[in-house]
Amino acid sequence: MANRRAGPTLEKSHADYDHQQITDQAQALDLTGLSDKDKTIKIHDWITHNIAYDIDYADLPWLPASEVLNVRKGVCKDYAVLFAALARASGLPCRIIVGEVNIGDRMAGLHAWNEVLIEDGWVPVDASLDAGYINAQSQFVFKYSSDYLLPASPYFALTHKASYISPY
Repeated sequence: MANRRAGPTLEKSHADYDHQQITDQAQALDLTGLSDKDKTIKIHDWITHNIAYDIDYADLPWLPASEVLNVRKGVCKDYAVLFAALARASGLPCRIIVGEVNIGDRMAGLHAWNEVLIEDGWVPVDASLDAGYINAQSQFVFKYSSDYLLPASPYFALTHKASYISPY
């Protein structure tokens, strides 16, 4: 079971879902009338196609989602904060998870992702891993995937270990 102690730098205000830029973007996604699953897919796909992974953001503090939306780049924590803000602005319960990831030679270490409440359970989503990868020259290469979009929990648990779960 994940430790639910407060994250050292993540605050509820980082997922600023009531910020005008966030609400405008959520409206632009046209999620009205969609199921929670379809909302999740549309938010995931928009983020993976419009936010670039930038390793230079790794050492920065947590940014508000509105700033991530404005600069359109960041690292896993920025993807997670933006996903949470867009989901919440769309009425979709969402939380941010911080923990460890281990995907062999692709990535290992501290990581952030999301969980969305669909029907009666929290389901994982990792938009940053689905957006692409960092090549040998430390450059982001866009390569869309849906491997970490609502995967079966046992599959996801093989690579992701939560240590902090934000409150909804």
